[in-house]
Amino acid sequence: MESILTSLKMGMIVLDHRLSVQVWNDRMNELWGLRSEETYDRFFFDLDIGLPLEQLRSMIRNCHTERNDNRETKVKAVNRRGKTISCRIVCTPLKIEQQHQGTILLMEVTED
Repeated sequence: MESILTSLKMGMIVLDHRLSVQVWNDRMNELWGLRSEETYDRFFFDLDIGLPLEQLRSMIRNCHTERNDNRETKVKAVNRRGKTISCRIVCTPLKIEQQHQGTILLMEVTED
């Protein structure tokens, strides 16, 4: 699992049913400057990162509660170096044996 997360070119976050961070891969560290141990078990919307979290709140909550719907958006954000970037975010429910267990967020920098 660790090698998969390290190899992934996209940033990935896994949130549990409380919307607390359970997985934060190395690409997320590169984007936002926080290491996985700094984010583990913290409420996602309390993180101080360059994403416009308020803009993402309804998308994530809807994905989290509807349990069968993938959602996608693009936002302007500020990376850990202070540079404005365009970021594509895909939100999908995490299901284990057809039971909703959390939410997966995938992020990548896009060219606009």
